[in-house]
Amino acid sequence: MIVVEAGFTGLVYPLKNPRICGFPLSGTVTGSSETAGFGAALAANQMTYQFWRPIALPATWEIAFASAQAVSYFGIAAHNLGSKGCTVNFQTWNGTAWVTHASHTPANDSAILFLCARKTVTKARIQVTGVNVPDIAVIQFGDATEFPQKAAYVGRQDYEQLVKSEYRVTQSDGGHVMGRYYDRKSLSLSLVVESLSETWKSATLDPLITHLKTYAAFVADRPGVFAASVAFGQTVGDVVPARDAPNDQISIAVKMDFVCHAA
Repeated sequence: MIVVEAGFTGLVYPLKNPRICGFPLSGTVTGSSETAGFGAALAANQMTYQFWRPIALPATWEIAFASAQAVSYFGIAAHNLGSKGCTVNFQTWNGTAWVTHASHTPANDSAILFLCARKTVTKARIQVTGVNVPDIAVIQFGDATEFPQKAAYVGRQDYEQLVKSEYRVTQSDGGHVMGRYYDRKSLSLSLVVESLSETWKSATLDPLITHLKTYAAFVADRPGVFAASVAFGQTVGDVVPARDAPNDQISIAVKMDFVCHAA
């Protein structure tokens, strides 16, 4: 689910345009509490199977930066906050107190992306409230990459409806159906954006493509319109922009294929 700070309409480009939220900031991570084997530091990497589990709620997961950093997104890739009935608050430190920019009580366990006005801060955190202690993996903060053009709309599919479930069915020798269980889930999606300029390609797209060769990121094609369409994943293969027009202001088209975490 995409959560947007009240009054926020975009850093430079409107919320109808795609966002890729990568380049996670690093720093010193602390949790208000942690269960043995589920330390807070485990949620600072990009492994969706390594969870932070606090001992009790309310709980906080905090990252302190070595110097002031620009933050315009908070991301949570894997969790069971919805199943546990928890609320998460997105907060930054203003020098004297923690400021809550938004609160969200998820209805399910899909990825959460909070978009906000750019804030230059030394510390950021999430605060979790509720009754049942959750598991949370991949918590990251950073500065969102906004695309100057909209993603392709014709043929578009909602990300949350692209989850494919594979089942294993148990059947007796006599032919009786004895139940089934999930074998695995998968989520694959494509982001297509056209009419990008050569200048934007060099300054923004090329560094992003290099980053995505190694790291996963949060992807949202129309965050202000389709709030449930967000996923966390990695590109499949090399991303090679094409030149579709002779005008360098609109010449570049790019297609990115992702394989993503499926809740």
